[in-house]
Amino acid sequence: MNQTFLAKTLLRRDIIEGRWPPSEWLRLQELRKEYNLGSSPLREALTGLAGEGLIEFAANRGFRLKPLTRSDLLDIEWMRVTVETAALRQSIAKGGVEWKAEVVGALYRLKDITLNTATDKEGLDAWNDEHDEFHKALISACGSPRALEIQRRLADQHRRYRIALMDENMNREEIIEQHTAIADATVSGKTEEAVELLERNLRTTTEFYSSVLDDRMSDSEKKS
Repeated sequence: MNQTFLAKTLLRRDIIEGRWPPSEWLRLQELRKEYNLGSSPLREALTGLAGEGLIEFAANRGFRLKPLTRSDLLDIEWMRVTVETAALRQSIAKGGVEWKAEVVGALYRLKDITLNTATDKEGLDAWNDEHDEFHKALISACGSPRALEIQRRLADQHRRYRIALMDENMNREEIIEQHTAIADATVSGKTEEAVELLERNLRTTTEFYSSVLDDRMSDSEKKS
């Protein structure tokens, strides 16, 4: 496997899953020991991940993880709404029976794991996988590789927030209700309804985790 690709894959996974704390500086010396990889592939991987919005580069300082902030979370939401609603319109217009079956299958798996998953790390990781697969399935027939790639990157950024704040969870019935309504409107070809429900879902999720983030920041300020 290409060393840069391996470094990027490992770093992306660990950043999203919270292995490295928000705002932490990523030192090449530490990363070399952690991943047993050379400086060149690690530096190339860091540059690539900066382009994906997971880390940032500061001149004369190097790379660090992006902090978790309300403004960043709202920006991710705005971009996801913009990209995913447009891609969903295209998918409904272009998608056939196989695509609809993919959406229904993704919904079934999401509903099942939402009802039955435990709240330990393994269970939450599995839930996050199925959640992201559902949103991916919704727009998979849009015909735009760029839209799919942008959505993947934005979903990764969103997932980082969900994992960091996951000890506060949305109601399971509400999760199932929202995603079922999106899927039903989508496979029924009700474009405007599906788009409205998808946008509402993304905004509701962001509002929930924004409030959790605000509460944590408030608690942190009280302790300091």
